[in-house]
Amino acid sequence: MRRALARDFSALPDTEVIMTFDSRLVATESDGLWKTVTVGIGGELDTFENLACRGDTWTLVIAPETDGILGERARLIESLQGARSLGSNSEAIGATSDKLDLAHLWVEHGINTPETWRVEPNQPLPPDASYPAILKPIDGAGCLDTFLVHSASEAPETTCKAIIQEYISGMPMSATFLIDATDQAHLIAVGTQFIDCEEGRLRYRGGRLPEDRRLCDANVRAALTAVSGLRGLVGIDFISTASGSVVIEINPRPTTSIVGILSILEPGVLAKAWIDSMAGPYCGPDLANLVDQFAVRNFHPNGIVDL
Repeated sequence: MRRALARDFSALPDTEVIMTFDSRLVATESDGLWKTVTVGIGGELDTFENLACRGDTWTLVIAPETDGILGERARLIESLQGARSLGSNSEAIGATSDKLDLAHLWVEHGINTPETWRVEPNQPLPPDASYPAILKPIDGAGCLDTFLVHSASEAPETTCKAIIQEYISGMPMSATFLIDATDQAHLIAVGTQFIDCEEGRLRYRGGRLPEDRRLCDANVRAALTAVSGLRGLVGIDFISTASGSVVIEINPRPTTSIVGILSILEPGVLAKAWIDSMAGPYCGPDLANLVDQFAVRNFHPNGIVDL
């Protein structure tokens, strides 16, 4: 994701892209398109703050919601004078990171979402939950520690706060939106998610796009509208069923779908639209139309794209 996005923003004229990089990792080439700042152990926050405060800078954070990392970085940007974020605000990130709170919010708004129960660490699963069901961390991402369970007695022990949701039969899908400064959500693409199950553990294997945008129905859009403060590139996961969508969660940040989307769009098109959208109502090209003009492509978590 980070390399695909860095390459896209690098295509903008008079733009310098700077990415942080963990010193413990093996460096990857930037193709001369962006600058990399190596961050040592314990130095990430200081480096982040210094870069975010540079003049005429936009900051894009792709950290996961897990352990509050994404929300913490958003709050830091909000506290820095002159810093500007290309992402959702900290309140929206908080509202979407806790999957139980989000499920309750959606129920209050009459949005179709699975019934959801809280699971405390090292405690039995609720016997009154609907089984089969999906067990996952309350703030996880990308099928992290996610299991399909058929009864309260067979589930693995949970060592973190978790939720269990009724299993919904259908096609796992995701939709990617660009949300502008006036809260208008502009659909970019709809994709199918490849999720398999090995010995009860769910694993995310990438996806395919573009799919029929009509599968992203009014229920999906209402689920986004229910959360204020979402900005920039946002993903929403849902199950497509014969009777319509069942929304699962919101990712208040770019998701792996961006790898497939950026393999379709001309370099810099999404980056320009993204920056323009942060200033007010987005009036640029219909990105969904641009994506839909191309053949279906498979994308993988490791960044590979197949025609």
